[in-house]
Amino acid sequence: MTLKFRNRVYFVLFCINVLTFLLGLSAVLYLILNNIKIPANFQKDFDLIPFLCPYNKIASLISIIIFPFFAAAFCLAIMQGFEKTAALEIQFFTGFVISCFLESIRILIPLLELWNSYSEFVKFIGKVIIAGRVLAPLSFLFSVIFSAVDQRQNSERNMFILFLSAALLGFCYPINTASFTSNYSIAWGYKELFISIRFVLFMCTVITILQNAYIFSIKEMYAKAFSAPVFFLGYALLCSTDSFFEIAVSVPTMITGAIIYLTSIHRLEN
Repeated sequence: MTLKFRNRVYFVLFCINVLTFLLGLSAVLYLILNNIKIPANFQKDFDLIPFLCPYNKIASLISIIIFPFFAAAFCLAIMQGFEKTAALEIQFFTGFVISCFLESIRILIPLLELWNSYSEFVKFIGKVIIAGRVLAPLSFLFSVIFSAVDQRQNSERNMFILFLSAALLGFCYPINTASFTSNYSIAWGYKELFISIRFVLFMCTVITILQNAYIFSIKEMYAKAFSAPVFFLGYALLCSTDSFFEIAVSVPTMITGAIIYLTSIHRLEN
């Protein structure tokens, strides 16, 4: 993948996410003004601090549209700061940007009141959400494993494997279309297994970064290893957010991790 083509990809993703954010914002305002009803049987996805995180349906809606906003911001930052940087990590970062975009599909559940339906469309949305949540940690892992100079000629193949792996796992993983979570997602089967898969993928990323930092004695890699958990923790928390307190924690955490992570990549390449 040439720099020119990669930059065009980021420009297209920027435009798509800006449009998605604006449409999502319009949908959120519509749902708030029409006093959206929530299903009686929703599951509480996660509580950071239970007594500080009461369920708030507006917070759940806002958390959804934060994802395309962040995705657009990441694209803009990369187009401005990495326009001439050939780091393969930036190429694989498109996977994370796309995973953020895929989270925005959750807005269709309250907008179309899909909890009253058991159609194939509901199942499709659930599979897309799963695929996106696998794609995020997998893109970090691939950026570490396949970022060496000798992998440049295989970059297109590795990107294909990345997206194919996320899609296969996402669309093969079992979900329960009769059960919805408090942040307008579809419940998945074997929840602990799914969380474990994401955790293992991410820990492999951090361990590999630390190993490379030790082998090559490059301090920027230690900064990268520190920022990756912060970045992903903010992302994972935002995926499960249904309260304003969790938004207040996840957003600055994700921003801090992203700044340090991208800055460390930029310093490694310059």
